[in-house]
Amino acid sequence: MQYTIWVTYECNLKCTYCYEEKRNGYLSKEKAKDILDFIIKRSNIYQDNNISINIHGGEPLLNYDVLRYIVENIRSWNRNVFISMTTNAVLFNEENIDFILENIDEISVSIDGTKEIHDNNRIYSNGEGTFDKVVKNLNRILEKKKNTIARMTVTPKTVSSLYNSVTFLHNLGFSIISPVIDQYDTRWDENNMEILEQQLKMLSGYFAVQNESLKVGMLEQAKYRKKSKCCPGTQTMHIDTKGDIYPCAYVTGDEKFKLGDVYTGISEEAIIKINNINNKKFERCESCFWKDYCYGYRCKLFNYAISGDFEPNYTACKLEHVFLKIHKYYKVSGK
Repeated sequence: MQYTIWVTYECNLKCTYCYEEKRNGYLSKEKAKDILDFIIKRSNIYQDNNISINIHGGEPLLNYDVLRYIVENIRSWNRNVFISMTTNAVLFNEENIDFILENIDEISVSIDGTKEIHDNNRIYSNGEGTFDKVVKNLNRILEKKKNTIARMTVTPKTVSSLYNSVTFLHNLGFSIISPVIDQYDTRWDENNMEILEQQLKMLSGYFAVQNESLKVGMLEQAKYRKKSKCCPGTQTMHIDTKGDIYPCAYVTGDEKFKLGDVYTGISEEAIIKINNINNKKFERCESCFWKDYCYGYRCKLFNYAISGDFEPNYTACKLEHVFLKIHKYYKVSGK
């Protein structure tokens, strides 16, 4: 089972493309204990010995004391638990970095590519870029954790630099790079999608040469796409700063999709409601043979978070068609 614990909604940056609703809230140690008790009790009931826990925010390091409390408690459990964390890497310091590197199994760092691209988007509230600070901390992080993930946000403005950004990050020391399309941006059009396709084809050549030394999320998605269904609430749960439980990150905090809480448990009625949403069919998608492989068709809650509609929007649909072309490109080229 995969659990995500939100230790705070707050963030220390003001990224230009941030889609998160500005909410206040820090997880207390008391609430954290209740959350951990819920997880361990549930794992006992379902005999779940392979637990994955992601520490999330906001920026998790803003609530470092509670983050450390959570990790120390988890490490005392007599079972297999994989702990991960998503961070902007700005707040690492001598007080926290050794503990994080020794006790967190996987770290995902938000970094958008070259200094110019990163500093145009990932900024402090005063407009100052964060690249130099992030890279300074990365030197130590990558030295100890080779599996650290670079999470890139790709916008219509930066898509033409996708190849350069990925190769730059690879040369910086990352072997796992996860570019993510900013689907909240309404500027995506046919031209941008064509650029994305060309950039991915260029990357596939670089990717083939690098062989085992590099994994690029978008290429993995295109090359190895399998049929799958969304399973929020049954295999994934997000627990917020109040102890409320939601099916995924995109709707955390939206009471319409609340599944329950760590005190009263999961509502079967809420699970049924989520399943009914996930099973929705859309007329324009039914004739598309790709629909069973399509994230836009699969992830209805993501669609809702983007546009307020469960049906895939323009960007989601066009993005899948790009992945389909790259999927075919791999087959034809034999890469």
